[in-house]
Amino acid sequence: MKFFATKARVYNRGVPSDEFLTELVNFVKVAPDDYFAPNKNYDIYNKVRDELGPYPDMLTRKAVMAEVLRVLGMFESEGDWNCGVDTSRHSETTNENAEAGAWQVSWNNRRLDETLRTFLSFNVIDDGVEFQRQMKKDHKLAMEFITLLLRIDVKDFNRINNGPVRKGPERKETWDNPPRPKLWRAEESIYPWLSRSSVDEFKQLINA
Repeated sequence: MKFFATKARVYNRGVPSDEFLTELVNFVKVAPDDYFAPNKNYDIYNKVRDELGPYPDMLTRKAVMAEVLRVLGMFESEGDWNCGVDTSRHSETTNENAEAGAWQVSWNNRRLDETLRTFLSFNVIDDGVEFQRQMKKDHKLAMEFITLLLRIDVKDFNRINNGPVRKGPERKETWDNPPRPKLWRAEESIYPWLSRSSVDEFKQLINA
């Protein structure tokens, strides 16, 4: 595969590798349409509608998810499948809250929605240690989990796991106690870095 627009730099996190982009394309090509289809939730497709909408067909919806995963993966780990616990953490790290993998998900995310609990149970993941191991080792599983996580209802922004997905006033409310003004800024979120050109390229690659 040849990548051009999808190689755009993401803030100060660098440029995604061809290998990372290839795995994203291959995943959205074969993942069930249910992962991307409209649902009743206020989810990631609602959050990025101004930047990447509208979504006239399934191909567009798949390409938009790939773009979100591209930018969010770079924000969270610079596309590192083996990334571990967030080094900026202020609280105690436990097997319940330890981040793992390219999208820095954690075992306690299962509490956010029944779909996540069902998915983990189906894949025989029943504790935080195994969760961390699988999110690093099994790239397909990691992509499935983050996709499901991004599709849950987030009208209450406190249900958003990934800080860079918080938008506008949500950012200030999240990092206001204690105040962390740097994290209030839009450029510290995924939104300024999402690209319609990248979505168009993903569509071509998915359709190839």
